[in-house]
Amino acid sequence: MLALVSQDVVEATWKKAAAMDARTARAVQKDFTRLQPALTALTIGWTQEFRADAVGLALYVTVVVFEMFRAAGAKTRKATEKSVMEHWKSSAELATQLESTGVEPSTLSGFSLATEEPHVLQYVIDALTEEPEDDPVHLTEKEFWHVFATLKTVVDTLHDASTAASS
Repeated sequence: MLALVSQDVVEATWKKAAAMDARTARAVQKDFTRLQPALTALTIGWTQEFRADAVGLALYVTVVVFEMFRAAGAKTRKATEKSVMEHWKSSAELATQLESTGVEPSTLSGFSLATEEPHVLQYVIDALTEEPEDDPVHLTEKEFWHVFATLKTVVDTLHDASTAASS
């Protein structure tokens, strides 16, 4: 299956999300929680051991990724726990392999990573490695690889749970 989310949609969506006021952001987060409970549980459950700002970044990026699929017009059904766990297994294995071979998070963009949504995954990498001046979140290496695996799981699970609007 081809990517459902184009580079243009990724760009427009993250810019729109960055400009949201707190009330709108909470409403979007509530929608995500209601529509994707298994992915919400994954994001919260698998990052809760980390610092609050790392968890907050993971939740924010998860919601922005979900909005990217919506903005692309994809029809997304609820992800199953089974699908989430299958994707978690492969994403965690990838993150472990990359980390154990000495890949630096800042160089991850240079790698060709297996995903059906390369533009969305690139956004994830950028969100985790770029440090905005207004609200920097510095992830430890352990946090980075764990959050990366969690968010790659979100991307791949949403792709599999979605169909193009014209389908």
